[in-house]
Amino acid sequence: MTLSEVNQLVERIRRAFQRTSERGGTETGWEVDIPDFGVQKYLITGVKDFQQAKDDVATLSVWVWSLKDHLKEYIKSKGGDPNIVERHVNSDANLQVCADIANSSKHWKLKNSRSTLYAKLGEVRYSIPQSAIERITFFAQEVKIDVARSQKVEVSIPILDQQDHEIGDALVYLTDGMRSWEQFMARNGVAA
Repeated sequence: MTLSEVNQLVERIRRAFQRTSERGGTETGWEVDIPDFGVQKYLITGVKDFQQAKDDVATLSVWVWSLKDHLKEYIKSKGGDPNIVERHVNSDANLQVCADIANSSKHWKLKNSRSTLYAKLGEVRYSIPQSAIERITFFAQEVKIDVARSQKVEVSIPILDQQDHEIGDALVYLTDGMRSWEQFMARNGVAA
């Protein structure tokens, strides 16, 4: 493992962060079965599909967490102790949650938890201010919201623990986890 390869991975992670911050897209929606009324459809145009937003965060979590193995290999190739990477993870709650998010995204269910919370991604939430909306149209059993200014849409993806209690936001944990890696690399002579 070379420093150039570590830097390439860090750049890939930065691009993945950029993709998660993109709000625009074609459309997303959902249906609700309302007793004595039937199925009500909700469609939001001009924003990224909910599942695509969740997939982007799941992919980002895998890359942020995979930096651990690359750093261990790099430090080992320089004659250092790769266990300092594990000690760093064990001392950082954000990275432990990142590990759980990545592993639950890959394996669907965790057998072990770095954070002891068995953290996993919840469902995507969009907060759409009125200033982002161009038009709302009501049909018999459908509501269509046309978003013209997707950059104003706020996205959050809750992190849930083993009992499905919300413990925080995925993008906050991933941002803080990456910041922790950057601090670790700076302290240990791994320029990124």
